[in-house]
Amino acid sequence: MNLTGATNEEEAFQMHIEDSLALLPVLDAITKQQSASRQEDATLSCSILDVGSGGGLPGVILAIARPDWQGGRYVAHIIDVPRMPHMEVFTCTLMCTSLSKAVLSMNSIDTFFEEVTLLDSLRKRCTFVEKAIKEVGVQNTNVVWARAEEAGRSQQHREVYDIAVARAVAKMRVLAELCLPFVKPGGYWLAAKGPDCEAEVMAAENAIRVLQGSPPSITPVNAFGSSGQHMAVVVKKLAATPPQYPRHPGKPNKRPL
Repeated sequence: MNLTGATNEEEAFQMHIEDSLALLPVLDAITKQQSASRQEDATLSCSILDVGSGGGLPGVILAIARPDWQGGRYVAHIIDVPRMPHMEVFTCTLMCTSLSKAVLSMNSIDTFFEEVTLLDSLRKRCTFVEKAIKEVGVQNTNVVWARAEEAGRSQQHREVYDIAVARAVAKMRVLAELCLPFVKPGGYWLAAKGPDCEAEVMAAENAIRVLQGSPPSITPVNAFGSSGQHMAVVVKKLAATPPQYPRHPGKPNKRPL
């Protein structure tokens, strides 16, 4: 099972690891704003939800790049090959070796993520990610198997996260309903998007407003694809999402707001 689509280490690093790491400056800026508003010092812990995490991207990369250093220094290691089927071994090995490079490239850390929750609706993807993070040695992650529409209505997950992040999941109109219900008022939703996303973002403005998000801002990030520079779309949660959202599973995709 190849969950990333990559066929070699270099491709995995460029397509997925670099793309995920490119979100860090935006996330650091968000957490500094939160720290300033709370009149706290510059180092801030925050809870992150990766909606539609798939093979652990970008959540696992973000968790490793911004660890809770109270638990000691992070050490990455390659998985024990006999424990997984061939394609899972291949995918996880690419992730581990690429992440080792990524962590060594980080110069300073202003923020640590107290926990990164990885949410996905497919059990086999969750099982793989659980195995991968155990073998890699990541401590500040939690894997949740659930649909976003259902988890977003549960007391355990609704409006409890400082930041929700999503990459390669859905169009903005759909994604707004899947992500904003998880975010605390005063928190943020970050959507990783490709170039020329302005029309997609504009089409989602009504949905974002209904779900109590701020007007979205678009920030270029240091990641590039075949069609150009990638973007991060940031929305602040202004107030509690109305209780009727998210709607039942499948509704956001079939009938976007």
